[in-house]
Amino acid sequence: MSLTQEQQDYLDDGYDRKKDDDMLKQAEEDEPEFNTGFITAIALFLEHKHFRIINTINCKSDSRLYGASDHLMEMEIPEFLDEKLRQRIMDAKVRVIENRLEDDFDKIFKISNDLFEEFENIMIEIDRLMFAPKVVVKIR
Repeated sequence: MSLTQEQQDYLDDGYDRKKDDDMLKQAEEDEPEFNTGFITAIALFLEHKHFRIINTINCKSDSRLYGASDHLMEMEIPEFLDEKLRQRIMDAKVRVIENRLEDDFDKIFKISNDLFEEFENIMIEIDRLMFAPKVVVKIR
């Protein structure tokens, strides 16, 4: 099976890590590009869970985490959450940012799934703490 021109162009371009780092540094100095709201940021992050994964004989790519990480960059974690939950959220956010450029398909696929599940579980925990529902349905 051969690659389409679009897939080949994608592979030829590759990632420029220095350019990416420079853009992150500039973003810290500029106004936020993405919503900094807590619930909105996590909801937008989770939307990327079901984005397309390219998996052909010659090309494997899972860029869900790369795209999703933008929504967490400037997310503000509410002060009123207990410290243990705040730390759990911060740890998950750091793992997303640290792994967003991973290019080993098998590794990033597993990491991405684990992190999407962690943020789903965080949202369930927040729902329990703030609204005390009798039944919490697991997100699928």
